[in-house]
Formats: sequence, structure tokens, C-alpha cells
Amino acid sequence: MSLLRDILKKPKDGSANKRDTASLKSSGARSLVESLYSLAIGGQRVKKRRKPDFSDLVAAPEWFHDDPPEPSDMPGTVARNAGDFCAWTIAHATVVPLRLDEEHHWLSLVLFSHASESSLAAMYHNEARVAGEVRLCLRKTKNISSIDVWLAAIAPAGQIISFTANVWNRHKGNPLHPDRKAELFKDKFPLGTYVFPFELPPLPKFVPVTHPDNDTRKKKGLVALPPSGAIDFTCGVGVRRDSFGGIDEDMDMILQYIPLTHPLPRVRTPFPFLASREDWPFKRESIGGWILSPFGGRGRIGTEIVEIEGILGVQDPAVYTAGHVLEFGVLLWSKSAEAMKLLGQPAAVSAGVLQSRLSPII
Repeated sequence: MSLLRDILKKPKDGSANKRDTASLKSSGARSLVESLYSLAIGGQRVKKRRKPDFSDLVAAPEWFHDDPPEPSDMPGTVARNAGDFCAWTIAHATVVPLRLDEEHHWLSLVLFSHASESSLAAMYHNEARVAGEVRLCLRKTKNISSIDVWLAAIAPAGQIISFTANVWNRHKGNPLHPDRKAELFKDKFPLGTYVFPFELPPLPKFVPVTHPDNDTRKKKGLVALPPSGAIDFTCGVGVRRDSFGGIDEDMDMILQYIPLTHPLPRVRTPFPFLASREDWPFKRESIGGWILSPFGGRGRIGTEIVEIEGILGVQDPAVYTAGHVLEFGVLLWSKSAEAMKLLGQPAAVSAGVLQSRLSPII
């Protein structure tokens, strides 16, 4: 500290004794002291090198004190309405596993959806209602008290969706005569073949989330219902028995949820005109219909240390789907003529998509 204090006390006429810095052991420390000295005596300050912005968390929520408003759609898109989809196009089914004392499958769950023919699971989209049938084929009577269908969406932090629909219980009367007035049914469930249709409430467009830090005052948020892969969607059926020693039956099947959006029309605009490097932004900005992201770096050409600054531009909003061409522009600047000559060679500059927020567009 004494050395730094002595240097800062030097007169502003620019005279500085080289031996004042000779005792510094590292070139990094010497550079720091010289920079402080330059500021103290009025020397010219070197402008901060441009750096790219850090990417924000994908779909990170905005936090509020009270009930949060619904977030807006992803820029450049609009969500499709549930009424835009046609009737169900395919059915997927699963059956309850056989026990040792059983000879045939007697319980099955069928889901209707818009999945493709090659899909191994039912698929649903924006605010769809999961619908299907519970089918029973009984060759003998059973002690059954109720039959329920449930839907659950589970994230790493816990369950975020839970729906349940009762398709039959003893208070709904004799299953052989569903059209009759409901009276308490006290007998065993009769043998025969039964089909119980069901339809669950619509899937929510947004789900509430809570800030993990309990000390914060703003801890309520809303996020779009994540697609399959980020969370697990499961639909199942549960059969409850009321006999002594009876064993309940449960079975489930995986389903898929993928939100769909429409791309909004976008007017193609030319790359913005930046007359000089002084007009380049120091942080990511949207200018003239383009998102401009500055970047920079240092390196060596032989023994020479060179610095490169650049601007990467893509159309705003950066929304693309199948068949679209991702157009981009790159501007480069350097004091080193040799560096610019090398960067002007073919394949010297490469670009790639490193991160994206995937939202299926149909």
C-alpha cells in the first residue's frame, strides 16, 4: 500500500520514476498500479471491451407480491386455441397386469388423442381435455366400490397438476342399468362387459410457482405448462374394493403434452446501418428489426496480442420453424490488419445455434 500511495502522490506533469514500480513482482499487479496512476494524473482511460450478455433462464417467471397476471406469449408467436383442433384421431390403450390367479385381462384404460400413428403414447396440446374410456370385462362378480380416473403432472420439485374423475361408485346405482334412477347398489359388481367414458378438466395454460427463497417478499409467479420431457404426465385408473382382504387395483400410462403456437407474420428488414464502430451497442439491443449482440475477445498472432470486437445480428423476434432459413449478419473490428486479413479467409468465422427455447409451431 505504501508503494501505491507514493505513486498516487506523484505530480500531474506526467513524470514518474520507473523504479517506483520495479519492486512489483508480477506484471498483472504492475499493470493495475499503472492504470490507477494513469487515472490519478489525468491520463487517457481505455474504453471497456464489449462483452456479450449472459443468457437469462429459459421461461424464468416474474415474481409478484399478490396473484400474478398471465404471462404474454413467446415473442413472434400466438398460442393456438383448443377449438382449432379436430376430433380425436387415434386411441391408445393399456391393460392391468395379470395376477397369478387370473387367466384374462379384465380392466383396460383407453385414451383418445391427436397423436400420430407412429406415436407410442397419447398426445395432447393447448388446454386440451384428456378423454377416454375405462373398460371392464368380468367373467365373474367382483367386490368393487368405486372406479376413478386420475391425471398427474409431476415436476422435479413435486406435483403441479392433479385431476380426478369418478366413473362409477355404489351411489350411482346398478352398472347394468345406468339410465335408471341412481340408488345405492349393495351387491357385487355384476359380470359382463362395461364401458365407462370420461373427460377430465382442460389442461391449464399456466401453472403457479413459488419462489424457492421463503425470505423474499415477491414469491408468486406463473409459468407456461411445461411440455413432456421437462415434467412427467401420467393418466391412470384406480379400482377400490370394499370386501375384507380385498386388494385395490391401480394401473397407469404415460401421455405426452406439447403446446402448439402459430408464428406471427414478420416483415423482412435489411441489416441496420451502423456508420462507425462508435455506433455499435455495448449490450444486446433490438435495432431496426434486428437483435444485435456484441462480443469480443483477445488472442495472439505470433507474439502480437490482438483484440477483436464484433456484432452478431439476427431478425427480431428470432422465431423459426421448419423450412425457415436463419439469416444472420456479423460485423468485425480490430486494430490489427493481420487479424482482419486472417478473419477474411473462407471458414475463418463459424456460427451455430447453441441454445433455444423450443416451442412447437404448427
